[in-house]
Amino acid sequence: MQLEAEIASHATRLRKHIPRDTVLVSIIEANYGGWVQASRIAHLLENHGPALHITCDKTRENKRPGIYTTWEIKERMRHELQRLLREDRICLFSEVASTRVGDVAELAKQLKRCEYVYKANTTSATVERKRTITGKMNGQNDDMAIALMLLSYWSAHFINVDGRCATRLR
Repeated sequence: MQLEAEIASHATRLRKHIPRDTVLVSIIEANYGGWVQASRIAHLLENHGPALHITCDKTRENKRPGIYTTWEIKERMRHELQRLLREDRICLFSEVASTRVGDVAELAKQLKRCEYVYKANTTSATVERKRTITGKMNGQNDDMAIALMLLSYWSAHFINVDGRCATRLR
């Protein structure tokens, strides 16, 4: 029930700033809850007006909503965000659709903490070190930084492929 309340609250705050018939384009990370959780979130969003959902599902005609943040995708996200920042193409408003005060300052802190780390690849038969991008040092959160990277990469990808990476549930 908490997820439903969070999605409803966020969608309601967003809709205060844009017309109700504006199509929202969601980017739902599916790493932890898989396609099932991503589909649930997509359905909840569609209760608040028209929506499209970015997908990386290439297995079916009726594509499932959600994307996976693989190492390759994280690299693309990092590269796109760096390009946009270098070109001064990102503008953050002091008022964001959030319930917490100071989220823009928190985003800046999280971005500064992001770095490459090496992890042992536990799925491999041999011991390998895998490089990844994270800001989760000493128990700290990097959700806002990852969200900005997701937005930077997937919005550009959506435009470049003329919306073909999106699916509509209804």
